Amino acid sequence: MKRKTLVIIALLTILIVALAPIPMAKYVKYYAKYVKYPTLSVPEPVLVGGTLEVRIELPPDEELKDFSMSIYNEFYSYDLEFINVSYSEYWKSWIAFFKLPNDVKPGFYSFKLTFTGAKSYEIDMPNSVWVLEEWPDELVFIFVGDTKTPAGEPYWAEMVKEANLIHPDFLIFDGDQVDRPYRSAWEKYLKWWLALKIPGYGVIGNHEYDAPGVHKTWSKIMGYTNYSVTIGKFLLIALDTGMDGWISMDQAKWFENVLKKNTDKVKILVMHHPIFGYKIKDEKIEVVEVKDIDTDFERLFNEGYFYGSWSEHKEELKELFRIILTYGVRL
Repeated sequence: MKRKTLVIIALLTILIVALAPIPMAKYVKYYAKYVKYPTLSVPEPVLVGGTLEVRIELPPDEELKDFSMSIYNEFYSYDLEFINVSYSEYWKSWIAFFKLPNDVKPGFYSFKLTFTGAKSYEIDMPNSVWVLEEWPDELVFIFVGDTKTPAGEPYWAEMVKEANLIHPDFLIFDGDQVDRPYRSAWEKYLKWWLALKIPGYGVIGNHEYDAPGVHKTWSKIMGYTNYSVTIGKFLLIALDTGMDGWISMDQAKWFENVLKKNTDKVKILVMHHPIFGYKIKDEKIEVVEVKDIDTDFERLFNEGYFYGSWSEHKEELKELFRIILTYGVRL
């Protein structure tokens, strides 16, 4: 009886371990614990002598003051002039503004930020400020995704080396940075992400989720899961397709509101799960003609041209489809 009891206990222990939640990236530095923008995943483009915005996620009753900020890289370091700070209900964050010097050299920078609230804060945010002499007329960027470290680390390392050699304007990483959101995977990914010599914009994939609807690890390391960034006449928008590959109506509404405010921009949409599925590729369809949004959407949906993860979320997909076509999202 005793041996049977021990066997049962051992089996239960194995079962509990197997069903335990994925361990959080506990020993990886939580870069975005307080500062949500700009971050190492969402650098802010700013002109020489321009104004830098910083969003700090702390309670409204924690009055922030005594700000000091500098930007630096391996060649230069500059102190920034504090302008003002106020609490934003929209962002649920304190928004602080700083002026860049007129003699700052264009380039890619990290920043150091200190301030006081309920305690003294010291923030060191790597690879987060992109200083430009003027807004670009064209953009050249690298698009990459799905390295799923640790297994994909050799390929990701080579990609970073190539990106630094080619040196485009920036790089977009479209999700599945890690295979599972545990410490060793994030360490191997971040080792090379932080070696980039160009701005990198990160988008969350399903593999970064701790559990359905839970992205605590990503949020504390990288920051926002959906966001928009303006680079002169260009608008980059990142959507979060979650763990199951679709977006909510609330996020679609946010997406449309961003587009309404930027009708004159060249619009670039990035999300981990695609809209169209493998049938488009298999049939070698290069152009999908849409003459009427409602009619053509129904036809494409019924004929199985959309990606499978949208199959149970037809209305959300239709809304996304409508927004993209209505507002001229070209890429």
